[in-house]
Amino acid sequence: MWQETLAKLPWSPKHAEQSAKLALSKAQWLGLDKQQAIQQIFEVALGGFLRENPHVAYETWQTVSEQIACPDGFALVPA
Repeated sequence: MWQETLAKLPWSPKHAEQSAKLALSKAQWLGLDKQQAIQQIFEVALGGFLRENPHVAYETWQTVSEQIACPDGFALVPA
């Protein structure tokens, strides 16, 4: 179910940051392990778009880095 959500999010340079935040928020809501969620987000975000859109990797990494530094787990983002 969560993997389907990941695949449907807009992983483009314009939307990568918001997609990563939404994915992390949903992972927390579902009770998924934070490290596994981060790994899956990177797999999806970098899967098919990296060559055409190198900014996706940067935006995703920046968002995930902020979440890793967040002591309270994930910062929730409204869907």
